[in-house]
Amino acid sequence: EVAARGGALRWSAITLSERQAVDRLRGDATRIDEPVAIDLLQSGGKVGYTVHFADRREYLVDASTGAVRREISATEAQAIAQSIVGTAALAGSVNKISQYDTYYYARPGREMHLPAWRIRFNDNAGSTVYLDAVNGTPVGFVDLESRQARWLRTVCTASTTRFSTTIVACGMRS
Repeated sequence: EVAARGGALRWSAITLSERQAVDRLRGDATRIDEPVAIDLLQSGGKVGYTVHFADRREYLVDASTGAVRREISATEAQAIAQSIVGTAALAGSVNKISQYDTYYYARPGREMHLPAWRIRFNDNAGSTVYLDAVNGTPVGFVDLESRQARWLRTVCTASTTRFSTTIVACGMRS
């Protein structure tokens, strides 16, 4: 996560207050209500405010320049994901998803942010990084090990209704 942020939070780079960030949004958008939440974050070395509204809109306001952005670019998403996985793996694809996929999905009581960037890597683990499309924060990660663990949980859960011996076999882990 520190790699995705681009190091420690650069407090000296913050030149706008939260109020000034909202004022920038008001100057940039046609209709801005009072926000329900404002998060200060750093992603890819850039410090910004993610401003959340009741209707689920989100904007990113650069805390240094005041620039308003709706989403990070594919190039920025790839660079952030690369910092997480490391330089040994090369990105195979970068896609913005607006629907859940096999490994990025909501569960009861745990909603996942959409849209999101999905960056797949050409490494032996088949690493995939999911990033918040507005601010670039990591929201999911899948690799060979996590896919195998999910598959094992699925098989064990489905099997427990039929075979009590499978419960023991699936429950034992070294």
